[in-house]
Amino acid sequence: MANKLHFLLLLSLFILSALGAEASSSSLSPCLTLVDGAGKELAYAHLHIPDLNITVTTDAPGRVCLERVGAGSYAAEVHYPGFARTTVQLELNADGETRVEVVLSNYTLESVVLTGRSQATDARRAPQANVSIAGEVMRRQPAANLVEALSVLPGVSGVGTGPAVSKPVIRGLSYNRVVTISPSGLRQEGQQWGDEHGLEIDPYSVDRATVLKGPASLAFGSDAIGGVLHLQGAPLPSDGNQSGLLVADYQANGGLAGISARYARAFKGWVVGGQVSARAARPYDNAADGPVFNTSFNEIAVRLTVGVQRAWGYSTLTASTFDQRWGLPEGERDSATGKFLGLYYSAGVEEERVASDDDLNSYTPFFPKQRIRHNTLAWGTSAQLGRSRLLATVGYQLNQRQEFESVVEGDEEAALGWNLHTVNYDVKLQLPPFGGGWVPSVGVGGMWQKSLNTGVEEFLTPDYTLFDIGAFGVVERKWEQLTLSGGLRFDSRSLSALDLNLDTLGVPVSTSADPTFGQTKFAAFDRTFTAVTGSLGASFAVTPSFVIKANIARGYRAPNIAELAANGAHEGTLRYEYGNQDLKPEQSLQGDLGIECRSDWVTVSAAAFYNHISKYIFVEKVLAQGGGDSIPDASEPNTLAYRFAQADQAYLFGGELGVALTPVPVPGLTLESAFSITRGRTLGKLGDADSTRYLPFIPAPRLRTELRYERSYTSGGVKSWFVTANYDYYFRQDEFLAAAGTELPNAAYGLLGASAGVTFADRRGKPWATLMVTAQNLTDEVYQNHLSRLRYAAVNNATGRRGIFSPGMNVGVRLVVPL
Repeated sequence: MANKLHFLLLLSLFILSALGAEASSSSLSPCLTLVDGAGKELAYAHLHIPDLNITVTTDAPGRVCLERVGAGSYAAEVHYPGFARTTVQLELNADGETRVEVVLSNYTLESVVLTGRSQATDARRAPQANVSIAGEVMRRQPAANLVEALSVLPGVSGVGTGPAVSKPVIRGLSYNRVVTISPSGLRQEGQQWGDEHGLEIDPYSVDRATVLKGPASLAFGSDAIGGVLHLQGAPLPSDGNQSGLLVADYQANGGLAGISARYARAFKGWVVGGQVSARAARPYDNAADGPVFNTSFNEIAVRLTVGVQRAWGYSTLTASTFDQRWGLPEGERDSATGKFLGLYYSAGVEEERVASDDDLNSYTPFFPKQRIRHNTLAWGTSAQLGRSRLLATVGYQLNQRQEFESVVEGDEEAALGWNLHTVNYDVKLQLPPFGGGWVPSVGVGGMWQKSLNTGVEEFLTPDYTLFDIGAFGVVERKWEQLTLSGGLRFDSRSLSALDLNLDTLGVPVSTSADPTFGQTKFAAFDRTFTAVTGSLGASFAVTPSFVIKANIARGYRAPNIAELAANGAHEGTLRYEYGNQDLKPEQSLQGDLGIECRSDWVTVSAAAFYNHISKYIFVEKVLAQGGGDSIPDASEPNTLAYRFAQADQAYLFGGELGVALTPVPVPGLTLESAFSITRGRTLGKLGDADSTRYLPFIPAPRLRTELRYERSYTSGGVKSWFVTANYDYYFRQDEFLAAAGTELPNAAYGLLGASAGVTFADRRGKPWATLMVTAQNLTDEVYQNHLSRLRYAAVNNATGRRGIFSPGMNVGVRLVVPL
């Protein structure tokens, strides 16, 4: 019944917005011609206007006409095949013809529009540290998942449990400390607290990813003390136009095969679109382990959108579903041969034996395994109300997670499972400027959440309900060279957990008074958290090519349900976890300083940060009374006890340094190198001991170097082509949480990669297909990523090595066809 009410609410909001006051803004139909610095028309260039949520493509003479748009000034992006995206300012005040000059440059000089602020603005002028990657650049990466593709960005990495699961890490912070905004515009909610819980998002649906580094609680409330990963879908076509894309790819390591098709059409002020994607992979392999048993996965995603486009703005209703099945690799091995063991059904009982060659190459996940379904319904609107603009997003999410562990019971009943219901709301009003150019914005946002256990045998966290609400105000002012931005926010979060009583067989009973009562698994409790956060930042363009940024921000994060109340085996992490109801909210204060200097020959960028966090929450291993490992369940000797603890003070510091050479005599050639480092340490009593001095799961310092050559043409059968070679060097990570063996050091290693691609065009110069070949770890390096949870699997007695190693050499091919 609740699901139906949520659906009816969103549908009603959408209908009301569709029937809204179209006359509130004058309707224009201007025509634009895009030209380069020499006055040459840009044929088949893409023009994206974020405030209108539309994208259009110029024709052969470089001309395009917009229909049903409102008058105003808009920050827009232009992408011409073979060149970087660049920003332009459009003044749409009357019908007629306008020529717009676009400065073309290589990918190193990418300039994009940053949205979600009081004003859409060039990302270079935004005070907060940020970095973006476009869809066409992401498609050049031979990644098994979305976060891997994003990890080429400086300061961004991923913590993973095999190729199917990876979650973002921004400057050393992850899990609930990073907020992800999905392509539907909703704050993604799917049990981010777990190591084996990835992003339930179709990677093919992401057309742009923007990473905000540092506390962003001002805009998003609790949790975003590490930053925000903003994933954007493909913009909708403007009235009278259509857009679409077909992507098909294959990767040799793991046999990962995927295909996706999306299409959208706009007509008479309405727009409809859809996307269908599917991926599947068998176990990946490396030189140390061979094929890694039970790392196969498969997933399917569907997305449908209907919307209206009027002079006052736009409104869309989007429904999506994501369904993924994947195996949980445990790393159990035969003691004599070191070969992987699997669970099998034999004569009515469960049997553990060496996995066969067929099973090591199967696309079907074995036990234990998970199934994750994530369904969303989101309504988003942007409406011009006189001199103000209303931005609103309201949505419903249902995250269903099931873990199957018994070969005998099969897929009929999940041993462990949750249904997580979430209603999100975010309403912001951009008010008219005052005082000579100060632009204020006010808003309210938050969520209601309810989680229910659906498993029949195991319970890790209790059922709970959560209500979160926050109100904020932001003001921004732009001068010719200077941009100032600041604001305050108040948040309140209430969490109520229910008790859970089990009988002597581990089956839930209603009360502890039941005659069969055995134990209280979870005790009921209520917690309320409040906080005031804020930020103040400035960006100063000393010259058009030299920009200095500074930002200071206060953030907070309330403890999540696992940290407060976990009591059970967390299979995907090989841990038995104990929560702590006495945990207090984390409070962070971070300062950022950044510079960027550009010239025809060289681009230099540098950023430094210091993030001080009080009441830092972390997980540590629990030792037995005798000093060895604590094993809560004797039947699972490799599942060790861990508990959530809190350090009074912690701090993270580091930064990124990038240099790019673009020699003028060789247009299209770029040599780019970026170094990123994050260090995390504790203060106070914990910091006095070497074993507890460092924060856990901090990525190793990394140096990424890429040599790239690109060419583009205005005529002929080839529109553009590129070839790249890259080398990622990960330094030794010897700053780790060593207490009780919680974490281990990691050796240095380097990965060599390459890619090449060509875009074909018809006689008019319109692209019709792009074919790419990608390669990763060409030297077949044997390594373990420091943030891989598979490092902590069992020791291979045949080699003496602990854990599972990361993928070996991988070569892939990808075809991209505009529709």
